[in-house]
Amino acid sequence: MVVSKNREEALAAFYKVLAEPNPSYRRLKLKGLKEDGIYRLKNSKKLYGGDELMYAGLNLPHGFNGVQEDGTIFKGDFQSILWHFELVNR
Repeated sequence: MVVSKNREEALAAFYKVLAEPNPSYRRLKLKGLKEDGIYRLKNSKKLYGGDELMYAGLNLPHGFNGVQEDGTIFKGDFQSILWHFELVNR
């Protein structure tokens, strides 16, 4: 994960090398954001609170296989996902 010095942008990524049978649900908690900030997922209308991203985190796709909410299809091994967040209330 990388956060800009002014904490107005953040990139977070998750990489899976090998698929797992029956994996548990996982969350990715971000760090270094503005707690009182509102962040928008780039190329999306989804908004998240900075505190929400840091303390509750993002739900990782379960099993990381199949069709995701945005229409992306994940299958098998060697998968990755990247999130780009921008602060909307400056």
